[in-house]
Amino acid sequence: MDDFDAYFEKKVVAVAGDINQDFMGLSQEDLARVSSSVNFLIHCAANVDFNERLDGAITTNCRGPLRMMRLAERCPNLKAYVHVSTAYVNCNRPSGSLVAEELPLCQSDGEQVMKEIEKLAVPELEARTRALLQAEKYPNTYTFTKAMGEKLLHKYHGNIPVAIVRPTIIGAAWREPAPGWVDTVSAGGALFLSGGMGFMPVQSGDPELVGDQIPVDLVTNAILVAAAEACSKGPGFFRIYHSGSSTRNPVRWSLCAEAVARFWKKRPSSKSQLKCQYTMVKNPLVYHWRYLRLVSLPALALGVYSKLSSSEQVKKKSAMFNKVMKRSRTLAETFHHFVNNEWFYESKNLLAASASMPDRDRSSFPVDPAPINWRQYLDDFSWGLQRFILRDDVAPCRHLSDALERAGKKGGLSFLSDLSFAFAYKVKDRSMLVVPPTKQIVSQMLASPAVQQLLKTYGKEKVLAVLQEMTASFSLPAIRFMAWLMSKLNRKLFSEVLVNESSLRHLQDMSADDSVVFLPTHKSYFDFLLVSWILFVFDIKLPHIAAGQDFLNVALVASLFRRSGAFFIPRTLINDPLWAVLLGEYTRQLLLHNQWIEFFIEGQRSRSGKLLQPRKGLLGMVVDAWAQEEKRDIQLVPISIDYEHAIEMESHVLELLGVPKVKESFSAMIRAAPRKLMRSFGKVEINFGSPISLKAAAAAGGGGGGG
Repeated sequence: MDDFDAYFEKKVVAVAGDINQDFMGLSQEDLARVSSSVNFLIHCAANVDFNERLDGAITTNCRGPLRMMRLAERCPNLKAYVHVSTAYVNCNRPSGSLVAEELPLCQSDGEQVMKEIEKLAVPELEARTRALLQAEKYPNTYTFTKAMGEKLLHKYHGNIPVAIVRPTIIGAAWREPAPGWVDTVSAGGALFLSGGMGFMPVQSGDPELVGDQIPVDLVTNAILVAAAEACSKGPGFFRIYHSGSSTRNPVRWSLCAEAVARFWKKRPSSKSQLKCQYTMVKNPLVYHWRYLRLVSLPALALGVYSKLSSSEQVKKKSAMFNKVMKRSRTLAETFHHFVNNEWFYESKNLLAASASMPDRDRSSFPVDPAPINWRQYLDDFSWGLQRFILRDDVAPCRHLSDALERAGKKGGLSFLSDLSFAFAYKVKDRSMLVVPPTKQIVSQMLASPAVQQLLKTYGKEKVLAVLQEMTASFSLPAIRFMAWLMSKLNRKLFSEVLVNESSLRHLQDMSADDSVVFLPTHKSYFDFLLVSWILFVFDIKLPHIAAGQDFLNVALVASLFRRSGAFFIPRTLINDPLWAVLLGEYTRQLLLHNQWIEFFIEGQRSRSGKLLQPRKGLLGMVVDAWAQEEKRDIQLVPISIDYEHAIEMESHVLELLGVPKVKESFSAMIRAAPRKLMRSFGKVEINFGSPISLKAAAAAGGGGGGG
């Protein structure tokens, strides 16, 4: 920390200045220092008050950039000048427009407007402002003057390399300095805070339109990336960069309203005095009715009661309520234009500039919002408003997505939604769906030296019989049927199936050449079904699953499981060299063919809910297979599965008391089904851990092979 402070003090010097004065109002000493030492100028200052009088807005948003340009001309070592504008200099275009990274459609001559308004008295100025805004189709003086400021910069930048960065609606941080970090209430944050605190129970707007949000850390990175490109291009360079999400990862206002309302209802602020009821309504009649019912009538009733009451506390509460509601109404009116229109901002220049950077820099300074999970981001945003603005002592969010909800959305809202969902499985790389025929794998197994020795010892008939009993036989129709069935069962059995979606991203990004072994905890027969269903829901490659031979007693179920990727093994391989060698070779062949594998390292279900001691048999076979092909790596992915109420809880208790376990059979399953389906087992939470590289683990441990 001391080293960082020293570095910071060496690089950062604060100087007093004023954007409304020539050369920023710098003292002669500071002006000389800035002129001689500065390489980059980043102009972020602006008057962001949407309702600022036109002369005040022009002073900061039009004259300010020109004053900064004059300062830039005094800097002989200047490499680039970055001007931070707003994407909404184009909000005078028709709703739905695709906006390129080019100068705004503003016909007014900035210099002429500046000269004109200097001569106008206040009443004339207000009339002229209305006329200008109406002619240019801008909703406020902020966007109008920012547009004129851009055009003035383009006219006078000369040889100075200029990059204009246009953010959309800037929100809380996505990743840096911390998810949800926010230090001011503005733009979307003002809407979300007012809605969450209950001050704005209903807002007029079209919830199905795109509300272009962009995290502040991505905007910061965009400024740095634009500065780097302007520097590399040299004198005379001028380019505009959009920093937004509408064309990369659009988010609708409906999701914003839903996520904010859900978060604040579950986790209200300690400072909340009103219940969160935040909704966005398009229909004007419906909006006015809800506003009357939720705001006007309660305010009127409280006002009447305060006049009749002698309580000072009631009078203060009534005055506070009216004050807050007035501010919320002003806020809603300010954003009316932006929640009833949408624009789609191209970001080709920004993405191209980022793509030209070295991999390390591109990773350190991401600008693309495509990977953002908006539901998680909005939860972090709400948390940040509570933690950093309201100063509540609240724990950060745990990001768990309900897989049942995602499956429903993939299937749509039709009567056959689960069937639609079963056909919506689309992994990123179609080659990952390729599963070698069982006959091909068996043929290659039979050719291996170890299995050749078994053939001599046990005979071909017995070896083939074991392989027929063991091996899986993937069938996509069977997998789709299982996905459909599991969706039905999961909705019946569980209130929520929660999964840490962010940890699945690395699995979604893997290629057909990657090898993965899943290692779930084991508390229920439902475990492996849930893991495969989750992977199906999130369009991730499905694994071959090690299942106990007990399932072979349930013929129909065994056949369906086998076609869904299950291969069957005995409870123990001790004193059974035939099965041990064949299973080891089968494991090696699956990994050689880039097939993913899943098995329970505990070997059996935990009846107590606590983890059991691991059994190393199958894991040892995986390590042995890797040791024979050390150029390849294998990723081990631990998975924890926790049930609010385990499905087999009753039988687990009886078994712990010494009652013999009921043997698996089709008739036993049929007898148990009605009783199980009549109740809910609450939530189930599935957490995928970070992958563990087998190669890295072996190198760290000093080992190189199996055993």
